[in-house]
Amino acid sequence: MSTPVWQAGTVYLPGALVQPSRLLPVTLAALANPSFESDLTGWTAQALDGTALPSIRTDRAFTGGKAAWYAGQIGTCKPNGFAGMAGTCLLHWNNTVAPFEQGWSLSASGAIALDAPSYHASTGQVRVYWLDAAQAVIGFAGGNSIEGADGGAFRTSSLTAAAPAGTKYARAAFYVTANGNGGVLYDSLSWSVAGARPPAGLIYKAVQPAAATSGTSEPVWPLVPGQQVNDGGVIWEAVQASRVVWKASPLYVSGAAEPSWPVVAGGTVADGTIKWVAISRRVEDPKCPNSKVVAIASGKVFAGDRDIVRFCATANPLDWSSASDAGYLPTGLQQNGANDVAVLNLYRGNLVVMNASTFQMWQVDPDPASMTLLDTIEGIGSLYQRAAQAVGNDLFFATPQGIRSVGIAASSTNLQAGDVGMPVDPLYRETAQLVPPRRSTYYPAMGQYWLAFDRDVLVYSMAQPGQPGAWSRYRLPWPADEFALLGGTLYLRHGDTVAAFDPWADTDNSLPSSFPIEGEVRWNFLDFGMPGTTKRITGVDLAGTGDVSIDALTDQANPSFQPVPPTGPQPPGSSGLTRVTVDSVPGLMIPIPVAAPSIAFRLRFNALDPVSGAQASMRWSLNAMNVYLQDCRRGT
Repeated sequence: MSTPVWQAGTVYLPGALVQPSRLLPVTLAALANPSFESDLTGWTAQALDGTALPSIRTDRAFTGGKAAWYAGQIGTCKPNGFAGMAGTCLLHWNNTVAPFEQGWSLSASGAIALDAPSYHASTGQVRVYWLDAAQAVIGFAGGNSIEGADGGAFRTSSLTAAAPAGTKYARAAFYVTANGNGGVLYDSLSWSVAGARPPAGLIYKAVQPAAATSGTSEPVWPLVPGQQVNDGGVIWEAVQASRVVWKASPLYVSGAAEPSWPVVAGGTVADGTIKWVAISRRVEDPKCPNSKVVAIASGKVFAGDRDIVRFCATANPLDWSSASDAGYLPTGLQQNGANDVAVLNLYRGNLVVMNASTFQMWQVDPDPASMTLLDTIEGIGSLYQRAAQAVGNDLFFATPQGIRSVGIAASSTNLQAGDVGMPVDPLYRETAQLVPPRRSTYYPAMGQYWLAFDRDVLVYSMAQPGQPGAWSRYRLPWPADEFALLGGTLYLRHGDTVAAFDPWADTDNSLPSSFPIEGEVRWNFLDFGMPGTTKRITGVDLAGTGDVSIDALTDQANPSFQPVPPTGPQPPGSSGLTRVTVDSVPGLMIPIPVAAPSIAFRLRFNALDPVSGAQASMRWSLNAMNVYLQDCRRGT
């Protein structure tokens, strides 16, 4: 912490420390004979080239009646850019050597005149030289150089510079150059110091016997340790502050080159002052089941181990053996048969355990003694760990029959009742026969449950509370290997590529080039009344937007739900695709003459024109469809 700054009218206790609030006045030693009125007394000439020395002239001066004069001679010195005859250089020192400190700011100036006609061969400059404790030169600062024609008038060379590190003294001088053809006049050297901080480490300590108040104006601070100054009722003494300087040094330093790392656990290698030991990243506890059927709850990892569920110590997934902390749930004792645990997930904070035929729900807790079985239901089970997903306050899971939810399946005690996945059971079973469910996710930003098989993804979009949701099938251009949520965005990984899902995109940019997204809406086969009797469809009326092709399927024996191309062979019993523009105006019927006992309509919203191949309107919607039909039973 820095030392407080002095303040006027402040009570200071004995021992209080302060530092000045302003620069301290510094008295700079006076220059000897600065205007040459005593001739060259107080000055020392140093010829840097040749033997020419200065003299005194009385016919011209800047102040008083005298000035120094240097005529020079032919030599090796010449001004910058001067192409004529070179001259000699002189450094004319003032004999005053003034004590000075690092960081103090010194200003100096002098008057210089170039005598015609040789002004172009002459120069002059004021300099300040910095000296160390032994009065050896450690550097200098030069003022502006006086050069060129100005009618022989006196001009000022000046400078302001801060003393560098190591400075203990300062000394001023004139530096001049001439070649014997004319010369240089110089006069009236002066210097001053603006003020300075106290020497490094010097602060001021209150030494009066009792608390006292400082004066209304800042005192003149002494610069020598031990000296005192009165400040109102406070007596300040200059003291040298003692400081403890902490220096960090590394305990371990790696070598200049990367070592050859061991590839066996327990292997070591030296690297500078460091010794590296190879360790395994696996959980080495023998009771860890190393299962892919896992769930995390109450600070523990739960993992299926044949027909039981093991759990690790609280907040320590490396420990599966500690008594009274790690352990297992005896799920095998609560079921009929010997099926292994296949699914673990959470339902409203409780652990759901399922195998092929049994549903169990356990209350879990960081304390194993507080874990208890809440419910067991036979006839409800699942084999797909990665298809189970918490959705809102429910848990969706996949079964051989279709997608079910714990909220409905558990209350009805079977998988056949009207559950969330019933509308897509045929589509689910047709797809699952080819590829089992691979993974799932819940997309909160859109209120959607995603279940991926390979390239096909079944998506359930939740509606308002109390209303049924809607199912969609997305066909991706590649298999979805993983899902991940970051912020409000859903990401899909396929191989080494990660793609973001944009619910408002019109084109698929994950391919080498963007491709417009097609949409297809299909109904299950509908009886439209009495099953088994023929109905004659005359047409439909669509309310929505977009470019669509529509057909009616009549062969219920071939209920394929695989996507059908817009051109080429159509499904058995298809009436053929009819391209129309969706019209939201009611009463404008689209004729589709077809007769059959049951009919399924298929609407394909075109991304490309089926005839020309040009890109069609990409945005589409379907709000409603009216079907106009006639029952062909006798008497109707």
